[in-house]
Amino acid sequence: MNRDRSGEHDPGHPFDWGDFVTWLTETHGSLAAIADLLARDRGYAEDTETIARALRRLRKKRGGDGGVWGRRALTRFGLSSAVESRLRFFAHYHSRFTDLPVPLADDLLRFWDRPPIANTNARVFLLLGRATTTLRRGEDPRDLLDQITRVTSCPPEAIAEHALIEAYVVSRSDEDATARWLDKAADAIQATSPSPDRDCLHARLIDQRAYPLNRVARDHEGAKKLYEEIPDDAAPFALTRKHNGLGWTLYKLGEREHAEEHARRSLAIAGDAGSRRLRAMALRLLARVTKDDRYLKRAQAIANALEDTALARQLSSRS
Repeated sequence: MNRDRSGEHDPGHPFDWGDFVTWLTETHGSLAAIADLLARDRGYAEDTETIARALRRLRKKRGGDGGVWGRRALTRFGLSSAVESRLRFFAHYHSRFTDLPVPLADDLLRFWDRPPIANTNARVFLLLGRATTTLRRGEDPRDLLDQITRVTSCPPEAIAEHALIEAYVVSRSDEDATARWLDKAADAIQATSPSPDRDCLHARLIDQRAYPLNRVARDHEGAKKLYEEIPDDAAPFALTRKHNGLGWTLYKLGEREHAEEHARRSLAIAGDAGSRRLRAMALRLLARVTKDDRYLKRAQAIANALEDTALARQLSSRS
């Protein structure tokens, strides 16, 4: 398996205990150095050679919980930044992971959901990814969301992702609960460091707050102001949500020409970013604004290729 010095993991191979020990060795120089750190943490209650032998056995292990020293090493050192970055990629609805066909996305999540990752709080990212693919299949993710609430420690971006999914799930049945979850998402987004992911989370928050203004309250001016809050230098996903949202809002306001301009901008940005799902959403808007069903047929072809039931339903909606 190929790795660089940063501990980059080959995503075509499931991350296992052998990979974990190899990363520790690359980072700290030797098994003896790792064993010494673990022994020092326990006041040298165990000798370093005993710990080193346990780590050598762990390096050959392909399943299970890793035993006492596997658990202690995980607690002491955590996972590499490269592995955590991959897990965050699986978790975020706004990542390119959601442009994979749903069955393939499910397979990848199962591929990674095993020890040592399954023994850490970082598994929350896999649960979030599974919740998203469950929604894409048109199914209820509540069991997965319940599991997420039992994770003892989550970074703010995972809290935001969870709250946005919860808000989406209850949005058609409980207005008060939706507002509470969106407020929780807003607080978590505020706690994250500036990054493209934060841009995207913020744009999703705005989109979920603007949707009922356009759909239920008919407060299109209010929705327009919300979408205009997304900065013009935001990440591509955020910009597609901005222009798609403004396009629908202006369409509702009867400004078809301006709505078409935003639809085409959303379509172009999604294309440049390589996002098929975002292209499908922009094509749907363009079909509505121009009254040209050829755009809708292109969008439906994308949904079928992705085996994305939820996207297909959204495209067939007349609202």
